[in-house]
Amino acid sequence: MELMDFVGLAAIPFVIGLVELLKPFISDKRFYPIVAVVFGVALNEVVAWQLNQGYALATLLGVTVGLAASGLYSTGATIRRGNGGDTS
Repeated sequence: MELMDFVGLAAIPFVIGLVELLKPFISDKRFYPIVAVVFGVALNEVVAWQLNQGYALATLLGVTVGLAASGLYSTGATIRRGNGGDTS
């Protein structure tokens, strides 16, 4: 593995923290994974720019980080149930 892979995967806890900070401002739970993927891609693009790495790999790694941070399995279950804004 390269440095980019380690740095990119280390962003998972950071993305989780950013999404947790934004939760009070997002009323529908179904948007959490989308926000996580956007943060994951953005962070990995910045890292790729700083390390002069390929942007395609950074995008793929960012999507992976976002999905990992949002909990891919539980996210799918939440979306299928359709209780995005329901707190009960």
